Amino acid sequence: MMLQTSSAVAPESTSIDLRLKVTADKTHYLRTMFRRHHVEPESPTHLTEIYTLRHLNASNNTDTHQVATTELSMSFIENPAVPKGSIAVITGANGYIASHIADQFIRYGYKVRGTVRNPKKSAWLVPHFEKKYGVGKFELHVVPDMQVDGAYDEAIKGASIFVHTATVIDFNGDPAEVIGGAVKCGMVAIEAAYKEPNIKRFILTSSALTLMPLKKENFFALKGQTVGMDTFGHDAKELAWAPPPWGVCQASPVKG
Repeated sequence: MMLQTSSAVAPESTSIDLRLKVTADKTHYLRTMFRRHHVEPESPTHLTEIYTLRHLNASNNTDTHQVATTELSMSFIENPAVPKGSIAVITGANGYIASHIADQFIRYGYKVRGTVRNPKKSAWLVPHFEKKYGVGKFELHVVPDMQVDGAYDEAIKGASIFVHTATVIDFNGDPAEVIGGAVKCGMVAIEAAYKEPNIKRFILTSSALTLMPLKKENFFALKGQTVGMDTFGHDAKELAWAPPPWGVCQASPVKG
């Protein structure tokens, strides 16, 4: 379904095309619905919006998934706060969102240093960006444990931008470990950025898990539904509007 969202595009605009060649072992890239914009060939000044859900058939070896193509004004980067040619560190660069963030930084003249836990599984990133933008635009840096103090101290050296997209995910049910691990992961990144004198911008991204149900029974009820940009956590809303907890206070008798 196509919906006209605009009849004109700002001047001095360019079309951003986020395309990623993926293989069968990267099916997680194609599991979620993503909003996609593209310009109709017959009417290049019109912005068209498409919602699409693509699944990669495991029997297929490769597939090309167009995630987003949009018209975007160039005026906001004519005088960037961080000069082009600067290094941007992106954590979890092999992830879906992170890899596209890396793509856009390189597209607009920045160099990217992507951190990953497993260099073997993420080796495809280097030739991908070299083929698209040339040699020297992207490099991998291994950070095996994001919760270790100083984990990013080497990766961030000389960088001007730090984009933190990665986090630890633990489903063991212990809030102390789940929340504590995520907080620790974020603090290690913030501390690394604080210690690096060249850092001008620190960007912390959110997580798709903020859209997911908090209750286990509601999570499994999602089967067959699409979680997208307009989704929000109904369980969180329910808790926010719930009356405050209460209980019965009992006074224990005290022997004189």
